[in-house]
Amino acid sequence: MKDLMSWRLIGPFRGGRVVAVTGHPWHSQTFYFGAVAGGVWKTTDAGISWHNISDQRLHAWSIGALDISLTDPNILYAATGEGCLRGNVTHGQGVFRTLDGGRHWEFQGLKDSRHIARIRIHPSQPNWVYVAAVGHAFGPNTERGVFRTRDGGKTWERVLYLNPETGATDLVLDPFNPRRLWAAMYQVKREPWNFTSGGPGSGLWRSEDGGNTWTNLSQSPGLPHGPFGRIGISASGAQEDLLYMSLEAPEGGIFMSRDGGDHWELATQDPEVRQRPWYFSHIFADPKVSGTVYVLNFEFLRSTDYGRHFESIPTPHVDHHDLWIDPHNSQRMINGHDGGAAVSLDGGQSWSTILNQPTAQFYHLAVDHQVPPRVYGTQQDNSSISVPLRSFKSAITVAELGEVGGGESGYIVVHPAHNHIVFAGNYGLLTRYNQHEGTTRVITPWPEDQAGHGAGSLRYRFNWTFPIAIDPHPPYALYAGAQVVFRSLDEGQSWDVMSPDLTRADPNKMEPSGGPITKDNTSVEYFGTLSVIAISPLTGEEIWTGSDDGRVHCSRDGGQTWHDVTPEGTPPWTFISGIEPSHHVPGRVYVAANRYKLDDLSPYLWRSDDYGHTWTSCHSDFPVDAVVRIVREDTVNPHLLFSGTEIGVFYSPDMGHHWFTLNYELPLVPVHDLMVSGNSLVAATHGRSFWVLDDLTPLRVFSASNIDGLAVAVAPTQMIWPEPARLSTEDKREGFVSTGPYTTRWKLANQRVEFVDAGQNPPEGIPIYYQLPDDVEHLTITIKDSEGVPITTVSERDSLAVCKGLHCWRWSGRYPEAENLDGAVFRGGRMKGPLAPPGTYIVELATGKDTINATFQTVPLPHTSASDLQQRWKLLMDIRDTLSEVHHLFKDMVTIRDTLDRWQKNNDFIIESDSAKLSQHILEQIDLLSNQLNQSKAVSPKDLLNYPIQLNGKLTSLARWVAATYGSPTTAMHQAFADLHRRVLEIQSSWESLIKQVQELNQLLYTEGYTPIGVRIQADD
Repeated sequence: MKDLMSWRLIGPFRGGRVVAVTGHPWHSQTFYFGAVAGGVWKTTDAGISWHNISDQRLHAWSIGALDISLTDPNILYAATGEGCLRGNVTHGQGVFRTLDGGRHWEFQGLKDSRHIARIRIHPSQPNWVYVAAVGHAFGPNTERGVFRTRDGGKTWERVLYLNPETGATDLVLDPFNPRRLWAAMYQVKREPWNFTSGGPGSGLWRSEDGGNTWTNLSQSPGLPHGPFGRIGISASGAQEDLLYMSLEAPEGGIFMSRDGGDHWELATQDPEVRQRPWYFSHIFADPKVSGTVYVLNFEFLRSTDYGRHFESIPTPHVDHHDLWIDPHNSQRMINGHDGGAAVSLDGGQSWSTILNQPTAQFYHLAVDHQVPPRVYGTQQDNSSISVPLRSFKSAITVAELGEVGGGESGYIVVHPAHNHIVFAGNYGLLTRYNQHEGTTRVITPWPEDQAGHGAGSLRYRFNWTFPIAIDPHPPYALYAGAQVVFRSLDEGQSWDVMSPDLTRADPNKMEPSGGPITKDNTSVEYFGTLSVIAISPLTGEEIWTGSDDGRVHCSRDGGQTWHDVTPEGTPPWTFISGIEPSHHVPGRVYVAANRYKLDDLSPYLWRSDDYGHTWTSCHSDFPVDAVVRIVREDTVNPHLLFSGTEIGVFYSPDMGHHWFTLNYELPLVPVHDLMVSGNSLVAATHGRSFWVLDDLTPLRVFSASNIDGLAVAVAPTQMIWPEPARLSTEDKREGFVSTGPYTTRWKLANQRVEFVDAGQNPPEGIPIYYQLPDDVEHLTITIKDSEGVPITTVSERDSLAVCKGLHCWRWSGRYPEAENLDGAVFRGGRMKGPLAPPGTYIVELATGKDTINATFQTVPLPHTSASDLQQRWKLLMDIRDTLSEVHHLFKDMVTIRDTLDRWQKNNDFIIESDSAKLSQHILEQIDLLSNQLNQSKAVSPKDLLNYPIQLNGKLTSLARWVAATYGSPTTAMHQAFADLHRRVLEIQSSWESLIKQVQELNQLLYTEGYTPIGVRIQADD
């Protein structure tokens, strides 16, 4: 099964949050970044392109810190779990190391640290490494603080530890004396309903002996009174003892010390450098200029007067988190921010693009019903976006992407009857976007700005990711959730409250969030809110809700009455993350839940077959750390389920009793949402953009029925697509293709175009799945039309797998090609076999002992009739057959010409003889005719601009234009073919006459006493 079901990345190539960057110490164009949920990436061309170096090698996805050895740059350490503790932050798995630049990785421990903010390698001892571990984000633990290893990670010492709620958030080695260290300690705690940044444990510490002993500098002269929150620290490489600090405190700001931290002076309390200090507080000293320092906040800020005044430096994105500056050349740097990573080689005057990093973090997705479908999602730290499931072009480029309202955090749904209407949310905001008009209407049920307020003071508690749903049945009621359910029957123009408070509504969990220093109420910590609304696809009267505090409700009368059907035994305050009413059985429903915000990584999933009166646990078969985000039921097979978790996708063939991984070619990444669309499964990952599993047939058919015998299956319906557009590569090895205001990079690999910064289209062809109960010696697969006429046959000689098991062979969907002519050059390549027209087809599997059949249908795109495509197929078949005749004629002519040439070289005869004259005449006529069939002088497509294209090239080009015309061929195409066919017939007639002259030549040679040339071609061949 694994080899048959590979995921495909469709984009977008739009970067997600990055909090870890570093650069090669002497390769000027080599840099690295770690995505917060997308692994480790490397560039060797200063950010023009990036490639992942952690997939399949490093069993972690969230990268919190990176560092590279200055003495051996093949050594790179990756510490996992980001230290900027957002409410939806994902956890790490410890520390990893590579000794060969990322080709191989090994686990180095500290798994229970969960979140690591900094890792520092000793400048001359690559096995000496220090780690600043924040610890668990959502609960106390002891594997936090500052750790040290002196043996490359085999063993670790915890050298600075204060208490189970205080970790380390920054760490600096003195550039002049690596035995001297500064560590920023951070007391922090997240709960589903609150966030506390700061407390007695926060402070600045220094060690003079490599971490053996530490001194608390928090009371040093010049520093304000506590409490302290998050601290950022940096040591200048240009001036010994010069430190810069970003300090969260009631009187915090940017501070400077000239004596290593013994005394401090306030540089500035400018609000621009103090925004959301728990999320930022990042500061970096220029390694070459003592007075220059950078502060990373909403903006990228630089000071040239020791932090007293700052200027904003333009960058590709906002919200900045990490900066690496070359210690020998401060013009060379890499910046990590909420939009990805960007490289600058000129001190920040210009930056590399962030539109080449497929690390987007999505919350939810929707798929519309057009052909090809489009996928919609809301990207963290960015906007909503729409991406085609596949493209009519060679790849899915940025020119085909678009924003569709809403914002970064919300649910998103498409109107069931009008694909151009999209509803999307964004922490309290709800919009209706019309794709035809490009217009947006704000339709928020209660448009009162709630920023800065605690949940308890609000009339309606709309969460950061408040739920949106739409009834698939007329009149397509639209739903939105706060602590109550809102319904609109006019696409958001007006709303009705149709439920009571469906949460626990605990007032003790609705206080303002942020902690003792800085409040931070964005609605992430709003609690006692609805987290999901689901409408049954069978009837709009059946409505389900789930809350973030662990309650499940069901209404069977369209919202008039509600029943609390929370699964018995659900732990308190469990987050209900997904509800899936069955597509097949009334009353059947699946509920996914998680408690990772309560420091519990366990999976939770239940099924009810009676509207929630009783429940069955379905999560016992999951890995213990598979935090469950979503569950979906297949729309075809009622037994088949899919689940998105923090460690990828799982499937169950038996309604949740057993689960298996479904991550073939899918990176290790959190999957927050899934959607079944036709034959495909679409995944919204929270760190690696959108992915698609193109064909669910093997899971729907084989895993469900447990077939033991010979079996063959095809997806019931296949779409007939137009010819894909070709990219003209000429002789370049790589380049760029224009995509409107952007460009997409491609490269040639073994003469095959691979798009580097674009979503990939699915592989061509119709998958034919077959199962063999035992090894077989002979095997054939034959495709036939509806009348049983064979189209093409393949066998084991064509690499069909003949061993026991489940296999796949892809039929191109094409009839056989025209007869080939070796050496012929065409402007757009050889003519492909015509695509089969819409209709019913038969696939026959034969082993020599047994023969079985299956049928499938091909259908046209909407707004195109099958009869139009039948006309296109008929014309292409006529062109193909005519092209075959041209090549057959040309080969016959070459045979006669070569034979005559050899005969003349091997026979000495009188030049003025009748046979010699006739022989020369035949050769001249052959050249005249054959040159009209094929341009033999051309050795590359560009030569056809010098040597005129002939009939085979004209037919091939016409075929390419007909194939690129989706629908009935034009009248001109029919006329052009008729003219070309007429010219072929004229040449064929002339050739038949010339063959008779060859026969006359044979008779004449015999009369003159010569040996005939021995050609046996007849005029009617």
